[in-house]
Amino acid sequence: SMQDELRMYKVGLYNSGFIALKRTRESMRFLNWWTKRLDRMCYDDTDRGIYGDQRWLDHAPVFFDVHILQHPGYNVAEWNLYHRKITLKNGKFLVNDQPLRFYHFAWFTRVRYSQVIKGMLPNQRHPIHLLVDQYSRELSEMGYHPSRTFPCSYNFYRSGEPIEMRARLIYRNNPKRFAQIQNPFAMSNRTFLGPQSASVPYWTRARSSLSEKKPSSRHSAGPMPCRRYRHGSGKSIQRLGPSHRRRSRR
Repeated sequence: SMQDELRMYKVGLYNSGFIALKRTRESMRFLNWWTKRLDRMCYDDTDRGIYGDQRWLDHAPVFFDVHILQHPGYNVAEWNLYHRKITLKNGKFLVNDQPLRFYHFAWFTRVRYSQVIKGMLPNQRHPIHLLVDQYSRELSEMGYHPSRTFPCSYNFYRSGEPIEMRARLIYRNNPKRFAQIQNPFAMSNRTFLGPQSASVPYWTRARSSLSEKKPSSRHSAGPMPCRRYRHGSGKSIQRLGPSHRRRSRR
């Protein structure tokens, strides 16, 4: 629908969960271009046209030599199940009658994914439910559940002090002011919020900084991010061959 297409514009046409590059000049040119932008602008703020590392990829077909991969078996995910039919034949998963290469389990928890998939494909005999069960079982065997409790290192300064969101926003929106800081993680909230940051209530400090732009997204870590695995919308980029970079579409 048009509403779905508008949502895709916000998060990007291509999904960056799958990317493959061959060591060529064109690949390095692309990586240098992408890295330069992600160094400071890899966070979620869709009102400003930013969605992690993905929205930048919308420009890639214009600036670089690319190939859009049309194979439906790559990057199958919950957001494209409506036009990718998964079947099971002779013990093999197929997508639109072509081999399933990989499924993108974004934001996966067993409970959440079961609810989402059941809402989309309620028939419990659908092969997607077998795929989800197999994946969940393998995650348990690999120790996934204990690892979910590990703290994200990007949530803290080197000292162990938790990074406040307001500090992230001030740092993000004032690049010239903090240009001399080589490593923001070596700093503290006091660096960005001022000497009273430890004693002044958060909302008092927030009101004093209303000139800072408030993000529209709940994922707003900015240049000091807690890594997330989005997974976003759409399509994936990959490079195969000296002059072709393939992108798998949604």
